[in-house]
Amino acid sequence: MDKITASMETLVEQAPWTTKMYFKEAIKDIDELFGEGYAKANPELVGQYIRSCSNDVMTGCITSALQEISESIDTLKSDR
Repeated sequence: MDKITASMETLVEQAPWTTKMYFKEAIKDIDELFGEGYAKANPELVGQYIRSCSNDVMTGCITSALQEISESIDTLKSDR
């Protein structure tokens, strides 16, 4: 994973766009699976879909950061 170089301000400004993208995908995917209008009739499912996407991205970012930290520690150990 590439290093995140965006400022906090940029990340905050991106958040609504990301959420909107998840929202659109949630409606499309849910309606594809369960039939037209199912997402609209089940907003809690749309919310859970968005939460799941967000958790998946966060888990990937945290795991990537932990791997980088682990690699840095291993490098420091081998330099001794």
